Amino acid sequence: MATKLKLSGSIFIALILFTGTIYLLLRFFPVTSFSEQPVALKRHIRGIKVHDGELNQVFYTSPNLELDIELTLGKETIYRQSYKADENLLRIPLRKMTGAKAHAFFAGCSFVWGEGITEKETLPAQFQDLVPSYQAYNLGFPGGGLHSHLRYTELFPLSKVIKERKGIYFYTFITHHLDRFFGRYNFAAIEPVKVPHYRVEAEKLVFKGEFKEQPFFKRFKAAKKLGMADALIRTQNPLSWSDEELREFATGVKFLKERYLAQFPEGKFIFVFHPLARIPEIVAVLKRHLTGLKIAFLDPASEFERLRLNKGFLNSDLSIPYDRHPTGKGNLLLAESLAEALKMADQSSK
Repeated sequence: MATKLKLSGSIFIALILFTGTIYLLLRFFPVTSFSEQPVALKRHIRGIKVHDGELNQVFYTSPNLELDIELTLGKETIYRQSYKADENLLRIPLRKMTGAKAHAFFAGCSFVWGEGITEKETLPAQFQDLVPSYQAYNLGFPGGGLHSHLRYTELFPLSKVIKERKGIYFYTFITHHLDRFFGRYNFAAIEPVKVPHYRVEAEKLVFKGEFKEQPFFKRFKAAKKLGMADALIRTQNPLSWSDEELREFATGVKFLKERYLAQFPEGKFIFVFHPLARIPEIVAVLKRHLTGLKIAFLDPASEFERLRLNKGFLNSDLSIPYDRHPTGKGNLLLAESLAEALKMADQSSK
């Protein structure tokens, strides 16, 4: 009897401690989670035509995709936009530059793809307008990042996608790419079941399988069933990354660079820090690791701000309201910053 009372008492104390811990996390932890976004902000997906369901679950897009998305806040429409992808998952229609002798391949996430804006307003399209000697390619993956581009190089030979032998591969980075690469709980919240997962082990890139197979995803699913998913998300600060983690991410970028250069030995690989999704502390550490791994990078924040002031744009002009994705004006400033950086590089090489 005494043993049963002691066991019951231990279980009761454990429950009190667990409940108290969850309360403190919910009450005091400063990290905002996805569930705290305004309830009235909704995405409506209509007119979707997915021609490859398997690839769509890997990349959130599929060959020859047709999609219409409307973002609303209550009764207000923030944007309504149509998207199309070609057989290689590239957003179309990009103008074909008949005189182009080099490629400008933009790899990234929805910031490159152009969430909420027309194709003409995207970063690749506006860069191409500024530098018509380059044929631009838009390979932005909504919800994507380094992991999805590593997988893409395994499933789609770049030499069949890109026509010009010379050019530049721009990997456009935002901080959320870290969440997606390492599988943090705020990314698990969108349930990326068949998304690929990689890690760097003993300086080698290791494909760990699909997201649904990972222990952290199973923990998240279990927490969700218990109604504690939000609390689990709060245990990880999306702005806090260790030096070791950032080095691992940079090493993953090195493997992407090597895969590109193996097919395009005359090309250049450039890591771009997006000015509208820039955390100075993360940028500083990543720069150190990128330099150590001999990965060229551009941090156009200063030029971006100079151009903004010259054009008289407000900061609110650069991102879609309530959404944070770049507007056409935001992409224009970044395209001009990249074009200016290339011009200066060409002049210094002469």
